[in-house]
Amino acid sequence: MSAIVKPAKRHQRDEVFAIQRQLSLALLILIVLTAAVEFGIFQSQALVYTKSLTAGLVLSYLAHWAFAIFAYRQTRIAAAKAIMLNVYLGQMIKWLLTLLGFALIFMLVRPIMASAVIIGYLLMQLITALMLSRLTS
Repeated sequence: MSAIVKPAKRHQRDEVFAIQRQLSLALLILIVLTAAVEFGIFQSQALVYTKSLTAGLVLSYLAHWAFAIFAYRQTRIAAAKAIMLNVYLGQMIKWLLTLLGFALIFMLVRPIMASAVIIGYLLMQLITALMLSRLTS
């Protein structure tokens, strides 16, 4: 019985950063749509839901952007150990930014809808995962 071995894929740094730029556009579209719906349908002048959702969206976006920058700093094959350390460092920085971001949002932003912040964060996580899943297929 012989096993067929697939060669490893080339590094996808450029594709990851291209997706990150597409996420910027998705972020802008979500913010504008939310503001239009809140202002147009609900006639809300304060835009509390939009502000709260935007806080969660931006927090998720910035945390992932920081991870991508740290994780993909080095791409040489000879630097395999450094690449793994950068991935771990990127993940730690992402979690730190997320925790500090949530703390700052809930302490400083008033008025705020906590559920909208969480929904915004999770929505951006979902969009990021869906867009990045295209890399493996």
